[in-house]
Amino acid sequence: MTGQSLCVSVNGNNVAGTRLVLKSCSTTPGAQPSSQRWQSSPSPNTNRIQTASTTGTNLTPFCIGASGTAKGSSVVITTCSTATSQQWTQDSQGRFYPASAPTMCLDTVQSRTTAGSLYVINPCSTKASQKFTVFPVARHHRRLLA
Repeated sequence: MTGQSLCVSVNGNNVAGTRLVLKSCSTTPGAQPSSQRWQSSPSPNTNRIQTASTTGTNLTPFCIGASGTAKGSSVVITTCSTATSQQWTQDSQGRFYPASAPTMCLDTVQSRTTAGSLYVINPCSTKASQKFTVFPVARHHRRLLA
């Protein structure tokens, strides 16, 4: 999926438990929605990916977390913690995997590559749906291009 204009996005409001979804990337320069902006956690050695900004009255950033360790477990934003389900590593092939399930990679349901596909973890493979490019959009903020 790398090279297409699709991004990892929050599927709705920044509320704990909200799923991640594949959406068209904003193409307006400097106007990337907060739902598509991510940053590394300021805590050292955590490998957490957290929301880059907050909206409304909720000023707490959330982290990307796998809801389980089994194939098909949903990927959501959740209150940041030291949980291994929130510690992600990107390998040399562009795949992200959580420390809680190192043989599972960030992927979409049925490895779809179309906008609207929800994110889960699936066994790591060479499928395009598991490959991501981290793209800078602003100071400390990044987009995950799918």
